[in-house]
Amino acid sequence: MIRRVVIENFKRFDRVEFSLPGHLVVAGPNNAGKTTLLQAIAAWSVALTRWKELNDFQRHGGWYTKAPIARQAFSAVPLRAYDLLWRDRRYQGTIGLTVQTDDWTVKMELEADSTEQIYVRPDRSVDPAHLRDITLSTVLVPPMTGLSTEEPVYQRPKLDQLLGQAKPGEMLRNLLLEAHQSETAWRDLQSAIRRLFAYELLPPDGSRASIVSEYRTQNGTQLDVASAGSGFQQVLMLLTLLNARPGSVLLLDEPDAHLHVILQDAILSELRAVAARRESQLIIATHSEVIIDAADLRELRVLLDRPVMVADDSQRQVVLDSLRVLSNEDMMLALVSPGVLYLEGHTDLEILRAFARALHHPAEALLTTEVFWRPVVAEGPGGGTGIKARDHYDALRLVKAIPAL
Repeated sequence: MIRRVVIENFKRFDRVEFSLPGHLVVAGPNNAGKTTLLQAIAAWSVALTRWKELNDFQRHGGWYTKAPIARQAFSAVPLRAYDLLWRDRRYQGTIGLTVQTDDWTVKMELEADSTEQIYVRPDRSVDPAHLRDITLSTVLVPPMTGLSTEEPVYQRPKLDQLLGQAKPGEMLRNLLLEAHQSETAWRDLQSAIRRLFAYELLPPDGSRASIVSEYRTQNGTQLDVASAGSGFQQVLMLLTLLNARPGSVLLLDEPDAHLHVILQDAILSELRAVAARRESQLIIATHSEVIIDAADLRELRVLLDRPVMVADDSQRQVVLDSLRVLSNEDMMLALVSPGVLYLEGHTDLEILRAFARALHHPAEALLTTEVFWRPVVAEGPGGGTGIKARDHYDALRLVKAIPAL
């Protein structure tokens, strides 16, 4: 089970560290870096797996041998060029990805080469004995996409590639075929679908050119899984992966997508129960208020500028409020501005600028080009109900790095 993750020079992160007490629920608004965390762990796994294929576990001149990975074989992140992995697209130096468990710590380095290839190897400090024995399976699960009308039988590398390309809708039937090969996994999957949807999941048929996978409704009608709603397909994909691949670290990107409120509450409980039976670990990225509210406080982190542990129920409420209150613009401005100024309206700001200009006051530059200001009753990020200055300020304080707060 993963206990700590350190990400360096990867996409939006310069250096960030996450501690994991067990399962982890990472909450935050859009573009805060939640998916980047999941992709970093998946990239670590891809890099280690590819490097181990060299079957050379000794250092040479103090360093481990480098293994190349072509862009098309990099299944952790959908990329058109490798420079998109590097922070601010500065395609030089190395990316550092560290994963720590109860038994070992392994840092993998990703070294820039060309836009179509990188090199990977463990950091020189990693114990060779750990590298030889490590077995940690990770599965990055993006939100469900539309199912293809026809789906042939794929081999495991192709399935991993489709997941990395965020195309789970093109492989759901293959996952069902994989789950059906285990009597325990299939029985548990059928039971969960019956309990959540009152449908009977029928055994898939992989003997034809395209896989046939159907379910039976309460009135006895048999339908293809492509005929089901997106919420059913989302839950089916999540539970199939959990049951078909035991002992894995499941990296779930917005598992609440397509689900109504009641089912959002039920799915977290179901995922935790299945993970316990299958000895898997869940790392969940979400901005669902229902999942945040249902998560164990020890497992909840809020990601704004950096991960923050949620101490108690009152702070959990602040997290929920911040998702309603803060826009991405708020966080961006707060991190580069010396403070936040609350005014009745834009006219007040113009008056202050005029005073500063008339008095030749040094605050003129601040008020003209650098000020981060909001009305004392501001409109929410999606419009609608106004937000009081105090509530807006309290939400911003979750971002500890904001100067002057």
